[in-house]
Amino acid sequence: MPRLIPLDPVIRCLLVPSSLGLSIVGSEAVLEKTNILSLGATLRNNGLDAKIGKPIRPYFPCAKPLANLLGRLADKTEAAIRSGERLLVIGGDHSIAVGTWKGIGRALGSMPGLIWIDAHLDAHIPATSPSGNAHGMPVAALLGEVVPEMTDITGPPLEPARLVIIGVRSFEVAEYRLLNR
Repeated sequence: MPRLIPLDPVIRCLLVPSSLGLSIVGSEAVLEKTNILSLGATLRNNGLDAKIGKPIRPYFPCAKPLANLLGRLADKTEAAIRSGERLLVIGGDHSIAVGTWKGIGRALGSMPGLIWIDAHLDAHIPATSPSGNAHGMPVAALLGEVVPEMTDITGPPLEPARLVIIGVRSFEVAEYRLLNR
């Protein structure tokens, strides 16, 4: 049975500026593009407070930089949830969903349901991905499919019956088959 944790009125903002899941750069600039400095003021103006720490950045040199980043994100996510903090993760590409959700699953004892809102299924595995980019694979990794550097992250898998995907407009047949299976 999942553990219930009371929530603090403070929002813990985990910043993860990374484009490790892509073959092109740009999404690591999310902090600069979203004017992250105004986030705390916006939350305070709406009756909440924010704890914004140092960004969790990729570590180089490292044999598996994406796994390292996702593992550190999972650890910080787990710690925030266990301490009762409300959590907002702001990052670059979709690969960070694995670190976020694995950390939540570890803190709660099981993976909660996931509503994935995206134009794409993000359910590729390396053998089916046209681009080979990890940002197109987090849903498959969360479901327990083998995705290098993403399935190295400890935590419970997402149960397929607890996944809802909304907003899809484009996908490949292999992703659709994986999700139907």
